[in-house]
Amino acid sequence: MARKGFTSIASLKGGRVGILNQTEGTFSQIRTMLARHGLQYPGDYNIVETGGVPARHKALLSGTIDAGLQSIPWCFEEEDLGMTNLGYVSDVIPDWQFVSVNADQRWAAGNAGAVERFLRVLREATEWVYSNRDAAARIAAEKLPTRLDYAGRAWDHYTNTNALTRDMHPSEAGLSEVIRVQKANGILPTTASNQTASYLDLRYLAKA
Repeated sequence: MARKGFTSIASLKGGRVGILNQTEGTFSQIRTMLARHGLQYPGDYNIVETGGVPARHKALLSGTIDAGLQSIPWCFEEEDLGMTNLGYVSDVIPDWQFVSVNADQRWAAGNAGAVERFLRVLREATEWVYSNRDAAARIAAEKLPTRLDYAGRAWDHYTNTNALTRDMHPSEAGLSEVIRVQKANGILPTTASNQTASYLDLRYLAKA
């Protein structure tokens, strides 16, 4: 999403692009997306570390930044305010494991029952969200907060695109991309495994 006056990604040359920080995944995504349109970092645009999505949304509204990746439903509000949707990063990077449940393997092995119960409740809640559009939208509108119609459109997006996986299984292609980016950014050592099986343990989910 970009402020009024920026009509294409190419028009961001010299602009200020908001990010969380320089090691997290969306910075890699924004560099890839802008490079497709001839803009390289550093050199062609500036970055501003704004924090997460809500802070980036406020920075865009205030004019502190010129553009930034924005999550649904905040992008709906920005579009209604006349800002420009310059494209979806998912069209450039279709596979990305954004949400995960992580646990220390030793702790999980010693608390298998608790892990399974937690995942069972989370799975039931996910199924409830899929089955109750209006009620789920009302809760999201209150908690985010956002307008109810935006929350409903967000439900449509997340359920119809499988961004919120109904069976809670992770995307191995998406996890592979996360591993690649984390190694490139120095978060994971170069000697770390590239195999998704090294980072997944689906036994608890199967029992849940």
